[in-house]
Amino acid sequence: MGQVIGQSARKNDVPLSEPLTTSHQLGTVIHTLFDVDALRLARGVLRDVISLVEHSEAVPGLL
Repeated sequence: MGQVIGQSARKNDVPLSEPLTTSHQLGTVIHTLFDVDALRLARGVLRDVISLVEHSEAVPGLL
């Protein structure tokens, strides 16, 4: 059911792998909820929204 992403140091104080940010979380939500290719082609979608979608990255390994 759950999945562990990334690794941390022995004391869990610093990440050993690439740290994940809130932008990774946002990107994962966006790419899960929306068909990104269809959203790019849809009329009436604000440029800011399209830019956010195009530049967001999902958490590696989840999608």
